[in-house]
Amino acid sequence: MEPCTDLASNANIRGFTPVAAADQEHTLKHRFPPYSGISLLILMLVLASAVSHPARSQDLQLPQLGDASSALVSLPEEHKLGRSWLRDLRAKADILEDPLMTELLESLVYRLLPHANTPQSQLAFVTVNQQELNAFAVPGGIIGVNFGLLLHTRDEDEMSSVIAHELAHLSQRHFARRNEVSQNEAPIALAALLASILLAATVDADVGMAGIMATQGASIQNQLSYSRAWEREADRIGFSTMVEAGLDPHAMPDMFRNMQDAAKFYRKPPEFLLTNPLTSRRIADAADRAERYATRPRRRSFLFGILRNEAMRQYQLAEDQQNVFFTRLLSRNPTLYDQAILNYTLAQIELDHERPEKAQHYAGRIPDAWKNESAAIIQQSHIMTALGKSAQALKLLEQQRHWFPESYAFNLAYTDQLSAMGQKKKALDVLREINERRPDDPLVWAKLAELALQTENRLLAHQASAEALFLRGDDSRAARHMDLAILEATKAGNFKRREALRERLKKMAAAGMEQEQPGQKRLATEN
Repeated sequence: MEPCTDLASNANIRGFTPVAAADQEHTLKHRFPPYSGISLLILMLVLASAVSHPARSQDLQLPQLGDASSALVSLPEEHKLGRSWLRDLRAKADILEDPLMTELLESLVYRLLPHANTPQSQLAFVTVNQQELNAFAVPGGIIGVNFGLLLHTRDEDEMSSVIAHELAHLSQRHFARRNEVSQNEAPIALAALLASILLAATVDADVGMAGIMATQGASIQNQLSYSRAWEREADRIGFSTMVEAGLDPHAMPDMFRNMQDAAKFYRKPPEFLLTNPLTSRRIADAADRAERYATRPRRRSFLFGILRNEAMRQYQLAEDQQNVFFTRLLSRNPTLYDQAILNYTLAQIELDHERPEKAQHYAGRIPDAWKNESAAIIQQSHIMTALGKSAQALKLLEQQRHWFPESYAFNLAYTDQLSAMGQKKKALDVLREINERRPDDPLVWAKLAELALQTENRLLAHQASAEALFLRGDDSRAARHMDLAILEATKAGNFKRREALRERLKKMAAAGMEQEQPGQKRLATEN
């Protein structure tokens, strides 16, 4: 049997023990050379289009939803293309599969979503491990951010303003409407914009995008950017979404100013500003709208604060500077909130350097108001484990779990601790529950594969391996594992399961870059 240990996350998962040394190889694979495969093909099509089809005026009357734009690109087509693109992104980019970051991103989106009128019923979330300021919304309901976006935001309201803008692009179906404006270019217009996002996520943005811009000039920019009218529309609708969600209206113009300031420190504008041009009129319009409303208290959760500090550690501070930097901040009479996130960060630094006694010192200084945050409890369990108190760590998680029944990060930490204590069947049961709620999560499938292998459930190990690899864009290895799962089902005489797996393999093999229709699940509920 081919080992499944290479399926461990390709990212830094704060508070989660790496599952295998092969993680390092997986991470390096994702820091790949510039252009390859489908991305290069799409890029060539984009360049050819820019030369042969001069940009047309987009100062047209914007269509109402449900008209010709829906006929050109249907919602199911958008879903299929978007999910295929997501698999391609995962295969080529350095993706941060951090459950805590996923929880933050999901919490921000789901606070906005009831007010956003987004047509997609299913959303997918992805965080790219890059420092540059960037966020994107891809047809099919895919919301993505660079981890470095946290460095340019001071609170969750500012970060939400970027996400609200992107949700507005989805709600107004600007991708489909772009195709309506340029029907002759419809086959590649959507691919062009997806390619621009993929390039920015998988290569050095300065090298990748600047090279294209220098070669093709403004015509390429017209292919890769929304029209200014649509940008203003997304600003207006995103602003309304923020107001209805109870966020501070002044966060949007403040975030625009942050972007403007950030652009001064780049040799060229960040990718977000290339595909979403920030004009003086947009800034002025946002400020005018905000002036009609009173300011509202802004949210800075414990999770936001510790993740922002983690982004600083990862992108802005050398390893030997981190302890000194955060200790200095802690000595400057910070607020209780800042004391909480600084002590957490210092505890994590010590834990990362295998100094659990010092980590416990800082964790013990987190003010009581934040000690029961899920991230703080997870960290405490890891400190206990590092101190040789694994049983106490598991007891802590079990005692607190009822407070976080739906927490992605907490439940994954719980399964890790169960597994470490030898309770692998129980860990497998919990993972199956998580998998049922998140059937398109490659990290959950990867962990499921590892636990299934450890419990000698070879059929499930191969099936889960196949799903994890497929979601990460590794089609050939996914098919190989599915073949092995079918073989195991045949050996066991489980013919119903075998036929279900064969059907799944046909979809993988025939579709290649495609996924199933919205709502279809692939749950690991059978033995």
